[in-house]
Amino acid sequence: MTDINIEELFIKVSETATKADMDTLIITLKGLVDLKDESVTNGLELLFDAWTESVTETPQQASFIIALAELNPPSTSQFRNILADAIKACLPPYLRKPGYLKAIGLRDADVHYKEVVTRFTALSQLKVGVYTFNIESNAWGMVGQIDEFAGSVSISNVTGRNSSSVSLQ
Repeated sequence: MTDINIEELFIKVSETATKADMDTLIITLKGLVDLKDESVTNGLELLFDAWTESVTETPQQASFIIALAELNPPSTSQFRNILADAIKACLPPYLRKPGYLKAIGLRDADVHYKEVVTRFTALSQLKVGVYTFNIESNAWGMVGQIDEFAGSVSISNVTGRNSSSVSLQ
């Protein structure tokens, strides 16, 4: 795609936000070597400005922002904010969102977006009763309780005798 085509695609996605256009834009961005190119950064700025309010209300836009984070775009506070909104939109209402965002590293500028998405995906699959490997005790265990307030998980060993608390950070 030429620069003009990618610019047109950014404009189209920012205005209409259809799934097909968003998928095309993600595929196009995956094919680029440098996401720090001026046409890309300008397009992302345009998109973020247009979506600031609607990303929390539109699951497709939230999914697009999370998919974009996997590509590790240039780090900006604007993108961190819109990524936080997108992740919050995907979380169940009973979760304590600030603790969750801290646990996945979104509030830490040293954590790359791709790592944030990896942690988000892993924590999204974490549920009570799921078997997991506890690195601290070097043994398999079962998730007993998830404490969203403290940001920790209780893991009991397979026999159920010993239990330990593991930080989500």
